[in-house]
Amino acid sequence: MKQLLTLIFLLPFYFVEARAADYREVTDDTEITSYFSDHTLKGIEIESGDTWTEYYGPNGKVCYQFQDAYAAGRWLVKDSQVCFIYNDAEGVICYNVLERKGLFYMGYGTGPNAGEVGFVVTERNSGNSEYLGLDASCRGGGT
Repeated sequence: MKQLLTLIFLLPFYFVEARAADYREVTDDTEITSYFSDHTLKGIEIESGDTWTEYYGPNGKVCYQFQDAYAAGRWLVKDSQVCFIYNDAEGVICYNVLERKGLFYMGYGTGPNAGEVGFVVTERNSGNSEYLGLDASCRGGGT
């Protein structure tokens, strides 16, 4: 309940329309890799306000949980962006990694929303704290 109240209080701050230029862009591939590798991130999709959870395995596997849906795939850092290849999607999806006042965000690097901030990270935990599976279904539990 406390987490929900905190989220409700903080939501208006996440929805302030801001362009990627208002943020520090993280461009060091090593810094980006260490931020994601073997960590579970939780956050908010800014446009919808929906929450998500994602585990980034040190072996390059990823599991993304959004509401009741799961997507397994691979993650990598390339050209100062974090990129994903999900098993159920076509192509590679890449995001700029941004930092503002101690919070990390992911911004759209290309497409119709290029330059906009799309996701905010509200929690970062070492390891696979939510026990998301890294198999094809993401539901195998653990690594």
